Amino acid sequence: MKKSYLLPLVVSIGLFSCTKSGTDTTSGTGANTNKTSYKVNGVVDVSIQNNPDSNTSVTTLTITDTLKSAQKITLSLDGLPNGVSGSLSNTSGYPTYSTVLTFVDTNATPGVYPVKLNCEGSVSGKTTYTIDLTIRPDHDYANDWLGTAEGANIPSNSPNTLTYTENITHGDRTNRIVFNNFGGYGIKVYADIIDYGTNFTIPTQTINNTTYFSKIDGDIYSNQYGKNLNALIERDSSGVPYYFTMAVTVH
Repeated sequence: MKKSYLLPLVVSIGLFSCTKSGTDTTSGTGANTNKTSYKVNGVVDVSIQNNPDSNTSVTTLTITDTLKSAQKITLSLDGLPNGVSGSLSNTSGYPTYSTVLTFVDTNATPGVYPVKLNCEGSVSGKTTYTIDLTIRPDHDYANDWLGTAEGANIPSNSPNTLTYTENITHGDRTNRIVFNNFGGYGIKVYADIIDYGTNFTIPTQTINNTTYFSKIDGDIYSNQYGKNLNALIERDSSGVPYYFTMAVTVH
């Protein structure tokens, strides 16, 4: 008979081996000494940074309960560092229910912070889960491209290539650069470095009644000549599109 009960127990442990466990905080004189019967599934450590591409973490948590009688489970966060906001889409409910845990880094100091997810059951007491919230140092990829560069405007329908000198400056936000002689036209067009510095995109911008944008997001690579930014650009003036490849090399 013992073997028939052993298999379900092993399976149950395996199912929850990837989820963080809570710490039962029920103690002290007069405290509710019932052991907690509920569990918050999906609690994991989080890593974010103050960067528009990676400053937000979203995790779905599911609260389950083994009690046959319904009990209300209330959740709250404690220990958030300065510069980080945290929220729960549902702060209380009757299992089984889900809540979305969101962290947003606006200006936090890099480091590892133990954030507490406090849980309290109306019948079976309190449990705390610890989430290690890592704030990574931000790298502003725009700084890798500042200065004088060589540019080439290669028309899609012409063998003639226009070479020019480009001056790249920092934009108005992290990971944004400004081409001050875009395509050799003597105009300012900004671009955003994306995908952790491996690509860039030029959002739609209208200058002097002409619209510019990257038809295909640009590639970033290095070779023996320097660091390179290449993108297929569409220039649309009065409804007439004109395509060219912008090639910029920073030594």
